[in-house]
Amino acid sequence: RGMGPGAVGSSLSLVAPSEDRIHGKIVESLQAKFESVNLDGRLFKAAQERVNLACKVVETEETERKTQQSNKWFLDNAEEVGIELDEDVFEEGLAGGDKRDRGRLREGQLAKERLQKLLAEPMQTQRFCKFLSTRTASNHRSIAPSLPQAGGNQARRNKKRRRN
Repeated sequence: RGMGPGAVGSSLSLVAPSEDRIHGKIVESLQAKFESVNLDGRLFKAAQERVNLACKVVETEETERKTQQSNKWFLDNAEEVGIELDEDVFEEGLAGGDKRDRGRLREGQLAKERLQKLLAEPMQTQRFCKFLSTRTASNHRSIAPSLPQAGGNQARRNKKRRRN
């Protein structure tokens, strides 16, 4: 969004149903027109999970990259001066750290695997529901009705008849 009186831009206002009345008063006081766009909150939850996983992956990779850069700097400068460095001088990164560092590395690897799986499947507004709306039903190729198995409650019925 631009700044100043002649600036052009867009604003996005995320409003929960419970805050709709208060938001309406704010919009009215600003004398602005907001176009209403209905979004499914489940998409935000799915997006938030993906962003959190991506943050873990980036944090882990950034830490490893800094370690590699540091080691490369030492190697380059040692070569320039003609000094041979012992391998114990180099940092090992998260893999060579304490238990907490190794745990962070493992967590980053698991986050990367989970993120790849999530990114392979599209985000859906509705995954599981007892009843399907017309719109949701049209998105599915076939809808298999969930019918009770034949004879599932037959034993109970027979017990009730015997007692009487």
